[in-house]
Amino acid sequence: VRVIEGIREQEDVIVYPTDTAYALGCHLCDKQALQRICQIRKLSEKHHFTLVCRDLSETATYAIYNNRTFRLLKANTPGPYTFILQATREVPRVIQCKRRTVGVRVPNSPVPLALVEELGRPIITTTAARHLPRRRATAGSAPVAAATRRRWTAATGTPPRREVPRTSTGWTSP
Repeated sequence: VRVIEGIREQEDVIVYPTDTAYALGCHLCDKQALQRICQIRKLSEKHHFTLVCRDLSETATYAIYNNRTFRLLKANTPGPYTFILQATREVPRVIQCKRRTVGVRVPNSPVPLALVEELGRPIITTTAARHLPRRRATAGSAPVAAATRRRWTAATGTPPRREVPRTSTGWTSP
């Protein structure tokens, strides 16, 4: 309850689990919290953020799409997908890119859905994962990965969870 109150008063950044990974989020109209997210993740001002919406009808407030796109959204939401669509005037300028597009997502996870439901508005979000430079595969990579899995299993008593693939889909209405 304290988390919801902090977001409502436009002062907090939250970390919450989604159906694919952990995410950082804030209130839709909170520019200072958005700047804090950029500082935490070391993101540029031009980073593309996503709106987490509670259902498909809420996405229509922030994105423009036709019947064909609606059918695509309906078939794939809720789920681990972010759709890049034309933004409406309701989308704050701070999260729009030059093309006036916005990422919208309806997650299939109870935590973000409960947060959005309590707030009554979407959450501006981005992944909390740090993107490190990829290392080149070496001949010893597979044994190292297997050893890491064994250590994790020994330490926690459970095997590591496999991640759900994350996907962003750009869809342009004709």
